[in-house]
Amino acid sequence: MAHQCSHCHAPLPLMKNPKQRFCGKAECQRERKRRWQKHKMQTDPDYKDNQKRANREWRKNNPDYWKRYREGRPEYAERNRSQSRQRMQLRRRVESLLGMFAKMDTTLVDSTRLSGCYGLIPLGPMFAKMDAKFLNVNISQEDTG
Repeated sequence: MAHQCSHCHAPLPLMKNPKQRFCGKAECQRERKRRWQKHKMQTDPDYKDNQKRANREWRKNNPDYWKRYREGRPEYAERNRSQSRQRMQLRRRVESLLGMFAKMDTTLVDSTRLSGCYGLIPLGPMFAKMDAKFLNVNISQEDTG
């Protein structure tokens, strides 16, 4: 059975190296290198450290790169701003919802008064709970610290 390129799936010609998995197309060779580097970063701490240092040095020597990049590609900059706005809107919505039922100052609560029977009820269609459940909470002296 003929081997196929692991990236473009084109049949590989008869070759001297039976372990060859990529054809010679530039795109496939870039993918081969990308996969090798990803694997190397995950398995070789020295390589990973060296890449971090080289990247840090490059950023130090090219401080205005991203500014010039955005100036030369206004459509990229606008898309990035739009996506950032969407992420911030989503984050604000989630924080707002969490504020409805997440206590931010739990250290100020007297935990000895938490014992009791609590009803858990659905808050709306966005939550998975479909019906009320009841739960008993008993705080012992050991739990309060």
